[in-house]
Amino acid sequence: MVKLMILGTGMMVISFIWYGLIALFIGRPRIRSGPGRAMRRIEGITGVILTGFGVKLLGEQSGFVG
Repeated sequence: MVKLMILGTGMMVISFIWYGLIALFIGRPRIRSGPGRAMRRIEGITGVILTGFGVKLLGEQSGFVG
């Protein structure tokens, strides 16, 4: 039960930090003035990160990665 509470709290903290950073980044005037180009960059970076997580997870599930 304690481990589950720690994991839940950890996820809350990680989510708060992540969404806070996204809000700070997107709130910049330069980003707001050119949303098309900036959003393509953000989506590209996010896509690479999420793809990396997916590959790591797939490797762990299949036993290839420790």
